[in-house]
Amino acid sequence: MAPSRRKGSSKAATAAANRHSRRSVILCLQRDQHYGATRLHFENLVERYGNPVIILNLIKTNENKPRESILHTECANAIELINKDLSEENRLKFLHWDLHRHSRKCLDHTNVAQYTYGLAALGHQLHALGVSTSTKIDLDDPLADELMGRYERMGATLAHQYGGSAAHNKVSEPDK
Repeated sequence: MAPSRRKGSSKAATAAANRHSRRSVILCLQRDQHYGATRLHFENLVERYGNPVIILNLIKTNENKPRESILHTECANAIELINKDLSEENRLKFLHWDLHRHSRKCLDHTNVAQYTYGLAALGHQLHALGVSTSTKIDLDDPLADELMGRYERMGATLAHQYGGSAAHNKVSEPDK
């Protein structure tokens, strides 16, 4: 089956409190110890798209005040529990990409996911063409910077076309 990208959000039971604050508090509600909603969500993805299901987790883990990191822990626990019931070849592949650690420039979550996938694909393409001996491109490689620049320009163009601003540039501001 061909790769399919599906943007989604965390399926943990959560709520954002304090709507008047710039950075709302994230709360985990009535914890379902079997992660039923999360399990159903991934079963639906397998039904629709097949295996493997690869989860690129863009939730922050390093914060001065834990907010998104609470969701990261819940997601990791859910995936671990769900994978216990799946055969090795059908297990959910959980990849974590911490935005603050890896995003040297400003990109929104979607562009970071596309950049990550694009960087991996570019590495495999260069290897297949015999241009590179490795399928991996290091984040410090000038090619990674060039690709990042292209995704930044794409994000800015799309933001201006659909929203009239470059609001996508707000993601890599440091936590207060």
